[in-house]
Amino acid sequence: MFEIALAPRPYPGETFPEKDKQFEGVFGLLNSHLWVEKHTGIPVQIEGDLPVKAITLGINVVLKSYSGTPPEFAPVPKNKKK
Repeated sequence: MFEIALAPRPYPGETFPEKDKQFEGVFGLLNSHLWVEKHTGIPVQIEGDLPVKAITLGINVVLKSYSGTPPEFAPVPKNKKK
């Protein structure tokens, strides 16, 4: 797997009201990290901090299963040693 550190920011030229200056990332997470499968680029895990009112929750979501995926996105078989 590869880790991708996300640094969300507004699209160039896009502006936000002063109260919205703290831009949030994917799913509203702050300090987000994303892990993808190295051969397909499919996201398999994401973690970050989710601010909820006066507290911040640490979130860690891991892909448990998949279905309906095209064959080219299926997991790559690991080399078996003989």
